[in-house]
Order: sequence, then C-alpha cells, then structure tokens
Amino acid sequence: MTSILPPRQSLSYRLLALLLALSLSVSLLLTGLMVGRDYRQAMREVDSQMALIAERDVPVIEDNLWVMDNDDVRVVLRGLLHSPYLWHAWIEDQKGQLSIEEGEVPSGHVLRRELPLAYSYEGQTVNLGRLKIDFSLDELYNDLLTGAGQRLLVNGVGVLLAALAFFWLLQAMLTRHLLAISTYLKDHDDWDDATPLRLTGRPDLPLTTEEVDELQRIVLAINDLRRHQRQAVTALQTEIGTRRRAEASLRESEEVLRAIFEQAAVGLARIDPENGCLLQVNQRYCDLVGYLPEELAGRPYQSLTHPDDRASESDCLRRLKIGSCRSCSLEQRYLRRNGEPVWVHLTMSPVRAANAVPAGYILVVEDIGPRRAAEVELAGHQRLLEDLVRQRTEELRERNQRLAALNQHFVGRELRMAELKAENERLRQAASQGEPRG
Repeated sequence: MTSILPPRQSLSYRLLALLLALSLSVSLLLTGLMVGRDYRQAMREVDSQMALIAERDVPVIEDNLWVMDNDDVRVVLRGLLHSPYLWHAWIEDQKGQLSIEEGEVPSGHVLRRELPLAYSYEGQTVNLGRLKIDFSLDELYNDLLTGAGQRLLVNGVGVLLAALAFFWLLQAMLTRHLLAISTYLKDHDDWDDATPLRLTGRPDLPLTTEEVDELQRIVLAINDLRRHQRQAVTALQTEIGTRRRAEASLRESEEVLRAIFEQAAVGLARIDPENGCLLQVNQRYCDLVGYLPEELAGRPYQSLTHPDDRASESDCLRRLKIGSCRSCSLEQRYLRRNGEPVWVHLTMSPVRAANAVPAGYILVVEDIGPRRAAEVELAGHQRLLEDLVRQRTEELRERNQRLAALNQHFVGRELRMAELKAENERLRQAASQGEPRG
C-alpha cells in the first residue's frame, strides 16, 4: 500500500513537517493569547466584584457593626461567598483581631483583597476594622486550563486543516513541477544535449518573454543556462587548449631562464624587496663569497658587504625604490666566508610585477679582483715611470742650464774676438794710410 505521505528525504515532507510545526505553534500562540485574555477578564471581574462589594455590602456591614448586630453581618458575609472564586470572608477589628468569619481559607494560591470599615457619627469617623476577602486562584486556573484545552483543540484543528489545504495546493501548483525540473536536470546532465525543458500541463514558451509566471521563468532560465553552458564549454575547451600551449611555452621559458641563471659566468642573486634578504642565488655567487646556497637563503644581502661600502650600496637601493634610476652600478668590496675582502662590480636592477611594483631586485656581481690588482700594479708602474721621467727631466734641465752657461761664455768670447778683429783691421788700415797711432 502506497503511503499518502511524501518520502522523508523529499522537500514536500520537510515542507509538510514545517507546516505542522507552524500549525502547532500558531495554535499554541492563539490559545495562549485567548487564555491571557480570559485571565485579564477574570481579574477585571474580581475588581468589579470588589467595587460592587465596596458600594453595596460595605455600608450594610458598617451599619450592623455599629449597632453590634453580628448575625446580619454574617448573613451579608455568607452572601458574598456566592461570588465567583470567593471562598473566604472575615472581619478584623481595629486591633487586628478576628471578630467575624465565614467560609474557609482556600488551599493553594490565594488572591487576598481588603476594604476598610468605618462609621461616621456626629461629624466624626470611627474605625470599625477591615473586611478581608480571599479569592481562590487555583479555581480560576482550573477554569482557564479547561477552557485552554478546548480552545487548543479547536484552534489546532482549524489551523491544521488550513495548513493541509495550503500544502496540497502548493503540491499541486509547484512541487510536482519542481520534481519534473530536478528529473530533467538529472537525466540531461550532458552539456551537448540540446533537448529543452518542458513541463507537463504548461504551455510551450517562447525564448524570451516578460508575461510569464515564476515557473515559466525558471524553465526559461534553465534552457538559457544550458544553451550558455554549451557555448561556455566550447569556449572553455578552446581556452584550455590555448592555456596549455601557453603553459608549455612558459615552462620552456622558465627552464631556459633557470639554466641561464644557474650557468651564468657572473654571480646572480634575487633579494626580497621588503627585508632585503636573499631569495635565490646561483653557483657563481656562492663561489664568489664562499657560502653554500642553503646558507645564503634568507640572509640579508648587506651582511656580505664590506662595512665601509654599505652606505653606498644602501643609497643605490634607495634610488631604485624611489624610481630615480632604472638600474644602479658601483664597485665595492664583498667579504668572503674567511673574512677576505674581494672587489666586485655590482649592478642592481628591480624586477617589476604586473602592477609596476618591484617584486624583488636582481644583483649582478662580477669579480673584478684581478682587474683591480692589475690596475694597482699598473698604477705602481705608472708612478715609477712618472718618477723616472721627472728625474730625467730634472737632469736635462740641469744640463740645459750648464749648456746655456757655456753658450753664453762662448758667445761673449766670439764677440770679443770679433771686436779685436775689427780693431786690428782698423789699425792696419790706419797704418797703411800713415795715420798716427792713437
């Protein structure tokens, strides 16, 4: 026999359970509201009874107490006991002593009220005591509980019938179509299946329309989704092929770059832009400073720099960070593992990310120790040559001075000889002409 209830794992079953729980909650809420209303009404009736007693019975009691007619007072008190929930009434005199009592004290919860008793005589008011009345709250609660059970039954049946009617209406209008949609999606999970979704008992829909209900919108959305899915899968396959080729090319480029990095004839290192620690070094860099690669990983790059050259290296990095230059080169000293300094030519360049923010810095380190030694040796030879040239120049200057002095001596002698020759010639001429000697 087929159960009239839907399967436990279905949405209809959970919806039915939710409606039943809501029905019970609504019934309890309505019953609680009604019981609260009845309780307030009963309290108002008690207040009305007290007001009626104060207006109607208290004057009679006061008159009879004044004339000390206790029998009539008892009659009045017994009449009060016929009021709903009123079980016990008694009178205390002005000293608080019990004087007249009717009824019995109710067990359980008691609501006690009292009214003052006084009599006016010749302009004076005489205190006769107090009238006290006990109402049985247990009797009131029992009446409310009995009424609550009846109201809960009526409310529960009414709300449950309304919930069941709503559930079966929803089942007929929506749930069976949702089941048809889920079955379609399960049976047509192949992306290249072009069979559109159609609901039994629903009209065929155009591709796009605005005058449709929610179910028709769902059908349109599923058909559009499957159409776009086919297009997206085709485009995705093309994109996957293109990406695989790009990834293969990228891997090949990375392998080439890695080989270039590892086999370069100069030292290469990549440093972190934040803390300046070494991230990656090649073997030539390790050979240059005398450390293993794992010993250099995470080590600050300036720890390998000679203390006297760290300021210039920091200034180079600062200018790269602010963008004042694209690369920076300088000659400085590194400290090997054994503490021996070695001269290197350092070139520092930033590695730019996609957002133009430096993702690191590349250090290109070339050992220029032999060149620096040759330059020092050449400078020594040059200084020696300059000293020799200076010495030879000084010797030549001194020789030129001596030659100049000798030249001046010989030139003066020649001049005197020429003067003597001229004088002799003049004397010969004078002698030949017979002139006396002067």
